[in-house]
Amino acid sequence: MKKKVLAIFTAAALVLALLPSMALAGKITDEVTVKFSAGMPGAFDMVDESITATGNLAEEFFPDIKENEPDEGVSFADVLVAAHIKKYGTSKVRNYLDMSDSKWDPSITSVNKQFGHSLVGFYYINGEVAPDQVSGCVVKKNDELFAGSYADSTYADLFSSFNVKKLKATAGKNFSMKIISDNWSVSIVPEAAKFATVDKKTGKMTDIKTAYAGGVMKAKINKAGEFYLSAKGKVHYEGYYRDQDGKIAGALAKVTVGLDKAKITKKKGGKKKVTLGWKKVTGAKKYQVYRATKKNGKFKKVATVSKTSYVNKKLKKNKKYFYKVRAYAKADGKAYKGAFSAVVKVKTKK
Repeated sequence: MKKKVLAIFTAAALVLALLPSMALAGKITDEVTVKFSAGMPGAFDMVDESITATGNLAEEFFPDIKENEPDEGVSFADVLVAAHIKKYGTSKVRNYLDMSDSKWDPSITSVNKQFGHSLVGFYYINGEVAPDQVSGCVVKKNDELFAGSYADSTYADLFSSFNVKKLKATAGKNFSMKIISDNWSVSIVPEAAKFATVDKKTGKMTDIKTAYAGGVMKAKINKAGEFYLSAKGKVHYEGYYRDQDGKIAGALAKVTVGLDKAKITKKKGGKKKVTLGWKKVTGAKKYQVYRATKKNGKFKKVATVSKTSYVNKKLKKNKKYFYKVRAYAKADGKAYKGAFSAVVKVKTKK
């Protein structure tokens, strides 16, 4: 009996002794998922992608920087590798990304190329400037990262951001956002700016007619859907040695554009029929017509039409009917429906 108790005690002691190393072993496979974007003035390399990175990626691909990488956690450098794997595949990472010890200071990781660009060097985490040393930036779950490249060797371009990351708008109606550029934590209002939609797959930016003054951008989109918006423009600021003219880079927001409320402008009762007409709603592809026999009764959809009018036939004579209409559109497999019009009453003839 004593031997059995001793064996149990010895096993328990062994487990307790192993607990610290077991916990440490769990940290070796540190893994986080972040939101990642990358680009330069006028184009994006990656747009709002969910990137999952582990804490050993950078040193696996670039052994020279192993001593610079953190012992625990996931670095910005790890995320850069993971992003390149997602875009190009494992075998082509080194074709588009290069990191090494800095020739000036071996303890610092130098990014020599990213997404095929060699003029690189500004990195942001949650809208705040990150240290130059990408190995020294440990990221957390759901952080928002941006890796920027410059347009030319003046290195004058500035990371810029909107005052909102998500916005709801109505097709055909103006929406506005503020934009600010960051000169190492000093806010700069751009001299000129205009909106551009961003193709999430290709990173291509397409200009939108924009009104701009004093950091406020105003524009409209004439169709329903979800759009990524960025900005193009000029930023003038005082540099280290002289005044500089840089370009806007990195600004990104997701805009959901819905449809306006429909308005019935024509109603006429005929013999066993009702004719309805309404104003065109910007961005609408079709219109849904609903009918009830009581104003507060149960409405049933009776038609979906592409025109701005509808004739409801085969009704009863000398009877009251109630109608309402809403705009409808479909974009990227998602349905967008405007608010219903006011309910109108129409009586058929005897």
